[in-house]
Amino acid sequence: LFGMTRPDAGEILINGQPVTLHSNQDAIRHGIGYVSEDRMSRGLVMAQSIEDNIISTVFHKVKDRFGFLSETKVRDLVDRLIKALTIKVSDPHLPVNTLSGGNAQRVSIAKWLAIGPR
Repeated sequence: LFGMTRPDAGEILINGQPVTLHSNQDAIRHGIGYVSEDRMSRGLVMAQSIEDNIISTVFHKVKDRFGFLSETKVRDLVDRLIKALTIKVSDPHLPVNTLSGGNAQRVSIAKWLAIGPR
């Protein structure tokens, strides 16, 4: 479903239209996210910041007109998702591995909500 492996059968419909996914990027472009059950090794980069993990799926959405990350766009997105998911964090620049398991799980979900999934 997420474009990681080639399907043997079936089809994926989005808004009634068939789509073919050749890669993870295709899935993301179509609003499909992937929350791994193993957030520690596949869902998050534990040594990276909470902020970096959240924006990892949406770099294209948080760039400025010159192609650099916009601190304002990053901060707005991260703050909005932290509030929406009630992630208990004192500073989004801290590594994910400083969070409790439940809050780390919320960061994993926030990362995929950032793409605006369907």
